[in-house]
Amino acid sequence: MKKIFISTTLILAVASPLVSMAIVTDFKSLVDFFIGAFIQPVIILIFSAAIVFFLWNMLMLVMKSDQPDEIKEFKSRVVWGIVAIFVMSAMYGLVKFITGSLNLDNTVGQINVRSGP
Repeated sequence: MKKIFISTTLILAVASPLVSMAIVTDFKSLVDFFIGAFIQPVIILIFSAAIVFFLWNMLMLVMKSDQPDEIKEFKSRVVWGIVAIFVMSAMYGLVKFITGSLNLDNTVGQINVRSGP
């Protein structure tokens, strides 16, 4: 019962400002907001981490080129870095395809604030 109360409170705490500020008016705008505010930044963050992982392991592969046992380990890591970059670019392409085919606007809603009289 406590878990249900906490999850309901959390959902209402997140959803209430979106509805009251008219950012979310229907299901389409909710999906737009969710993709623009949460999914795309996470994909970009993980994609950046995969590129840093790949470049770091390439650097370590070059620096440890005189040690054969280290070369094998870093070659494996480089291959997994390439796989991670491929998977992330495929996910990004899939999100772009879905948002494009469903005509979703995946930008985060802007709040207009009047300044002055």
